[in-house]
Amino acid sequence: MSTTANQDDKSLPDEPNVDCRENAHAALRNHVVFSQDWHYDIVLLWAAQPHLKEVLPDKCCVNLAFTGGKSSGKTTATEIANSVAEGKVLAGGTYAAVIRTFDSGKTVGIDELDSLVKRLPEIEDIIRQGNNWNAVYETCIKTKGGKWIPDDLKIGGPKVFNLRHRHAETERRPPWREQPLSCESNKSRYHLAQAHLW
Repeated sequence: MSTTANQDDKSLPDEPNVDCRENAHAALRNHVVFSQDWHYDIVLLWAAQPHLKEVLPDKCCVNLAFTGGKSSGKTTATEIANSVAEGKVLAGGTYAAVIRTFDSGKTVGIDELDSLVKRLPEIEDIIRQGNNWNAVYETCIKTKGGKWIPDDLKIGGPKVFNLRHRHAETERRPPWREQPLSCESNKSRYHLAQAHLW
């Protein structure tokens, strides 16, 4: 009887499933190549945040960022990470359309954040405040009749983005600390420059 009970036991194993981790790394490696294996773990852990929201502290929401020179694989890495997290893509548009992308606390992927911030400076505030799960951004939305009405957007949630220029080339230092993360795109035939994880 105890043998049957042990066979039906669906408790978690004592040790992590190494094959599962290696398979996840291999799946990501088909699209983007990092210099260290643990970099894949960072992307996977970042992408797991929405599924862990119920057990994570309110202030435990992390953004993922890539920077590097031209053709360093920043956009590819951003797209892959966002796809793994099943996030929305911020593709530009009017102020109202861009702001609405952040509503509902979903994961958001942003290509060339620094270029977007030049056009819409409010985005920097959303990124700064949005690393808190219950963050709310107070704004006004224009109605079809032309009136402006106050609206609270739920902006909390993980963001993945890249910066067009290298950190030293930007006009001012972004509010994120830099950690090196080499990144290569399999779409390119030549060795790519380094990207960074912030």
